[in-house]
Amino acid sequence: MFFAWERSAVIFRGVELGRARPVFAALAMMALLLILGAREQRNAGIRSTRAALGVVHAAVSAYRADHAKRCPPTLADLAADGYLRGSATDAWGHSLRLICPGRRDPQGYDLSSDGPDGVVGGLDRVE
Repeated sequence: MFFAWERSAVIFRGVELGRARPVFAALAMMALLLILGAREQRNAGIRSTRAALGVVHAAVSAYRADHAKRCPPTLADLAADGYLRGSATDAWGHSLRLICPGRRDPQGYDLSSDGPDGVVGGLDRVE
């Protein structure tokens, strides 16, 4: 005597799905971990870039305070004049952008990063 659910399992008995399930589960877990790892790496880059923007913002503000509210010609001049240590780059190795006068504040400046893809004005820029 067989139950209805036992008869349908006869088809899959030769395939050995019982052994394949842990393999599929492990592959799914590895894919999930890779996706989450890439997402966390991107978020860490954004946090690092925001920290770099804060440091460069302080250097630009100090330069403007010493030079009658004029912006530096380039960010490399900040390092040359001693306002900034190191280079003004984001987490992905792209240089930061300084726009003076700023689009939002004509009396100030805009400081931004092009983001992970490096496209100027792209959707993933960090400001």
